[in-house]
Amino acid sequence: MSILGLFGGKEEPWRRLAEKEFVEALNEDTGELIEIRPTQRNPNAAEGLLVGFSYKDGSGSSSKRTILCWRAFSNGEMIYVTGYCTIREALRTFRTDRMRDVKELRSKSAISNPANYFAKLAEPDEDAFDHLEAEHFNHSNYDHNYWRERYEKRSRAHGLCIEGLRVLAHIALVDGSESDAETQVVRSYIVERLGSLSSDAEIVEDMLSTARGLAPTSRSFSIAVGAVAQGDKTNLELLSRKALELAKADGAAHTGETVALKKFIEIVRKKQNS
Repeated sequence: MSILGLFGGKEEPWRRLAEKEFVEALNEDTGELIEIRPTQRNPNAAEGLLVGFSYKDGSGSSSKRTILCWRAFSNGEMIYVTGYCTIREALRTFRTDRMRDVKELRSKSAISNPANYFAKLAEPDEDAFDHLEAEHFNHSNYDHNYWRERYEKRSRAHGLCIEGLRVLAHIALVDGSESDAETQVVRSYIVERLGSLSSDAEIVEDMLSTARGLAPTSRSFSIAVGAVAQGDKTNLELLSRKALELAKADGAAHTGETVALKKFIEIVRKKQNS
């Protein structure tokens, strides 16, 4: 089977989250690991809720999501929910006005108005979108809506690219360093993956900077491949193509790169058949 022909996979069953004592996730805002317990111990807080929903992001892309909620917060007139996403296997933040067909999965209860539902569980957080740009603006001229839009665009770009970047970083670094030719392959992945969002040069550079800071272990590589295999087919096809380009970027593939590509194929096949 060609690496370009590897598609499909099923989303991780939410019941696996419900059975855990806690789920560990990285809070990328602070760099700290947090623990989310899959039980709603406080009826006035969102933590522990398991919800499934359809989501349309700011670029119009739709996906089905399952998250273990960590917190709900309000920022201006918007209500947001942050939780562990089973597709990305990481913390993600969602606008409740973009959520559709929402269900609380344990009880299978429909949540007809997610904004109102989570508003009752939300705490005000007017600084939620400030931390990324705190060093770049003068508070007297601060345009909250502008920086919130920037935050959302960066979050969307990060969600689209991060697992693929982990895969490519592992392959690029398996021989000890990333060459200029390999960096160009990574950049081309970012541009193609972001689509219309790549017209924002700052976002592209942010993602490339993120890629340069990655040094995924073999386990992180495996998890990232699994996440891509369970996501949309377009990304899997793109990443498959870029992984091959990366391995050939400096001429003949390094032995470690060949091993990584074989592992890539094995994991995707396993996800397809699970």
